[in-house]
Amino acid sequence: MKLFGKILCWLAGIYILLTIAYNLCPLPPVPINVTCRSSTTRQGIIITFQNKTDHVLHLTMQIKNPTTEEGKLSGMQLQPHESKEIDWKGFKVESGDGILVLCGGEYKKTGFVVP
Repeated sequence: MKLFGKILCWLAGIYILLTIAYNLCPLPPVPINVTCRSSTTRQGIIITFQNKTDHVLHLTMQIKNPTTEEGKLSGMQLQPHESKEIDWKGFKVESGDGILVLCGGEYKKTGFVVP
């Protein structure tokens, strides 16, 4: 039983060291361009995401109104160099809203504020 405890402590130490090393490594921001334009129906702002890479990106985006704290979560897949507009389904995007973009563990969280 003592051997099992030593092995468990050793594995826990390795896990802690790997976690610290992972968190210290600087990750690049999500490689996307984000643009905004007025909606043609005057129902808020339309946001376009463009993949700047040669590989597929799987994005998770959160938009949040900083005043009301209301928000929406959405996901999309972008092919290399593809651009897509997102439909926030019932959430009116306005100037000042914050957008947080996540893309797996390869990139750090990237935030934007709608102009």
